Amino acid sequence: MTTLTFQEKRKKGHLALVALVVIVFLIFMVLHYGFPKKEEKGGSFILPQSFYLEEIEINFDTFKNPFFESALPFEKIKPFEGQIGRENPFAPYSPFLLSPATGATPTSTF
Repeated sequence: MTTLTFQEKRKKGHLALVALVVIVFLIFMVLHYGFPKKEEKGGSFILPQSFYLEEIEINFDTFKNPFFESALPFEKIKPFEGQIGRENPFAPYSPFLLSPATGATPTSTF
Protein backbone atom coordinates (compact mmCIF):
# COMPACT_ATOMS: atom_id res chain seq x y z
CA MET A 1 0.00 0.00 0.00
CA THR A 2 1.36 3.36 -0.98
CA THR A 3 0.98 6.44 1.11
CA LEU A 4 0.93 9.97 -0.20
CA THR A 5 3.52 12.38 0.98
CA PHE A 6 2.71 15.92 2.03
CA GLN A 7 3.97 17.32 -1.31
CA GLU A 8 1.81 14.92 -3.34
CA LYS A 9 -1.27 15.82 -1.29
CA ARG A 10 -0.49 19.51 -1.75
CA LYS A 11 -0.09 19.02 -5.53
CA LYS A 12 -3.48 17.22 -5.77
CA GLY A 13 -5.08 19.98 -3.71
CA HIS A 14 -3.76 22.63 -6.13
CA LEU A 15 -5.06 20.66 -9.13
CA ALA A 16 -8.50 20.38 -7.51
CA LEU A 17 -8.50 24.12 -6.78
CA VAL A 18 -7.52 24.97 -10.36
CA ALA A 19 -10.22 22.65 -11.72
CA LEU A 20 -12.82 24.28 -9.44
CA VAL A 21 -11.78 27.77 -10.56
CA VAL A 22 -12.02 26.74 -14.25
CA ILE A 23 -15.48 25.24 -13.73
CA VAL A 24 -16.72 28.35 -11.90
CA PHE A 25 -15.30 30.55 -14.67
CA LEU A 26 -17.01 28.51 -17.38
CA ILE A 27 -20.35 28.66 -15.55
CA PHE A 28 -19.97 32.44 -15.21
CA MET A 29 -19.24 32.80 -18.94
CA VAL A 30 -22.27 30.73 -19.91
CA LEU A 31 -24.57 32.66 -17.58
CA HIS A 32 -23.20 36.04 -18.59
CA TYR A 33 -22.97 35.61 -22.38
CA GLY A 34 -25.24 32.64 -22.97
CA PHE A 35 -28.55 34.29 -22.08
CA PRO A 36 -29.89 37.38 -23.86
CA LYS A 37 -29.79 40.61 -21.94
CA LYS A 38 -33.00 42.47 -21.15
CA GLU A 39 -33.65 45.57 -23.25
CA GLU A 40 -33.78 48.86 -21.48
CA LYS A 41 -37.05 50.79 -21.45
CA GLY A 42 -37.36 53.39 -24.15
CA GLY A 43 -35.07 51.56 -26.52
CA SER A 44 -36.04 51.26 -30.15
CA PHE A 45 -36.00 48.09 -32.16
CA ILE A 46 -34.61 48.49 -35.67
CA LEU A 47 -35.07 45.76 -38.25
CA PRO A 48 -32.04 44.70 -40.24
CA GLN A 49 -31.94 45.69 -43.91
CA SER A 50 -32.79 42.13 -45.01
CA PHE A 51 -36.27 42.36 -43.41
CA TYR A 52 -37.48 45.22 -45.57
CA LEU A 53 -39.49 44.08 -48.59
CA GLU A 54 -39.34 45.57 -52.02
CA GLU A 55 -42.50 46.56 -53.87
CA ILE A 56 -44.17 43.56 -55.50
CA GLU A 57 -45.55 43.79 -59.03
CA ILE A 58 -48.01 41.18 -60.31
CA ASN A 59 -48.09 40.50 -64.04
CA PHE A 60 -51.75 39.73 -64.87
CA ASP A 61 -50.91 39.15 -68.55
CA THR A 62 -50.05 35.56 -67.57
CA PHE A 63 -53.76 34.83 -67.10
CA LYS A 64 -54.47 35.80 -70.73
CA ASN A 65 -52.82 32.53 -71.77
CA PRO A 66 -55.27 30.26 -73.70
CA PHE A 67 -54.75 27.53 -71.10
CA PHE A 68 -56.20 29.72 -68.35
CA GLU A 69 -58.97 31.08 -70.58
CA SER A 70 -60.19 27.56 -71.45
CA ALA A 71 -60.31 26.42 -67.82
CA LEU A 72 -63.78 25.71 -66.40
CA PRO A 73 -64.87 26.22 -62.80
CA PHE A 74 -65.66 23.22 -60.61
CA GLU A 75 -69.24 22.02 -60.50
CA LYS A 76 -71.15 22.75 -57.34
CA ILE A 77 -71.51 19.73 -55.05
CA LYS A 78 -75.09 18.89 -54.21
CA PRO A 79 -75.98 18.32 -50.56
CA PHE A 80 -76.28 14.69 -49.41
CA GLU A 81 -79.75 13.22 -49.75
CA GLY A 82 -80.75 10.23 -47.69
CA GLN A 83 -80.34 8.88 -44.19
CA ILE A 84 -77.00 9.47 -42.49
CA GLY A 85 -75.53 6.90 -40.13
CA ARG A 86 -76.84 3.66 -38.62
CA GLU A 87 -79.29 2.90 -35.87
CA ASN A 88 -76.53 1.50 -33.63
CA PRO A 89 -73.11 2.84 -34.69
CA PHE A 90 -71.34 0.52 -32.22
CA ALA A 91 -72.80 -2.69 -33.64
CA PRO A 92 -70.33 -4.74 -35.72
CA TYR A 93 -70.65 -4.28 -39.45
CA SER A 94 -71.80 -7.32 -41.37
CA PRO A 95 -71.70 -7.18 -45.19
CA PHE A 96 -74.48 -9.81 -45.31
CA LEU A 97 -77.04 -7.51 -43.72
CA LEU A 98 -78.83 -4.76 -45.53
CA SER A 99 -77.58 -1.36 -44.59
CA PRO A 100 -80.46 0.79 -43.34
CA ALA A 101 -78.65 3.93 -44.47
CA THR A 102 -78.26 2.97 -48.13
CA GLY A 103 -80.69 0.08 -48.54
CA ALA A 104 -78.09 -1.64 -50.72
CA THR A 105 -77.52 -5.35 -50.92
CA PRO A 106 -74.09 -6.87 -50.32
CA THR A 107 -71.92 -7.37 -53.39
CA SER A 108 -69.47 -9.93 -52.02
CA THR A 109 -69.92 -13.20 -50.19
CA PHE A 110 -67.55 -14.93 -47.82
